[in-house]
Amino acid sequence: GVNCLSILLCEATNIDVVEKAAGALMMLCASNDRNKREAVELGVVESCISWLLETDGIVFRNLCGLLSVMSYESTAKTIISANSEGVAKVIEKAQMIVSQEQLKGQPNQRLSNLSDFVLLLRQNIAVE
Repeated sequence: GVNCLSILLCEATNIDVVEKAAGALMMLCASNDRNKREAVELGVVESCISWLLETDGIVFRNLCGLLSVMSYESTAKTIISANSEGVAKVIEKAQMIVSQEQLKGQPNQRLSNLSDFVLLLRQNIAVE
């Protein structure tokens, strides 16, 4: 469950593993606060931020989704605020992707999710 996936995400060196772990954790944590707390305690938020700085594409989107889900948890908010420099870079990167996709003129679900993610993180950094 959450335990294994969190450890996988935190210790992974393989990008495919990160992508799948992030996707699965996002689903497990989305509606379950206990799972969220467990994942936060295992270092998922920090791992998310560091992977987001290094990745693109689907992995980036999955990690954005996971971080969005996690950011509602109070400890996670604290961690996100403490890592505001890294998170600011992540926001910049996400915005660049949104801008590029908008230039293609194809509004899609992934794009609005990414825009929501940027807004959400902005709010959570602002709450200090």
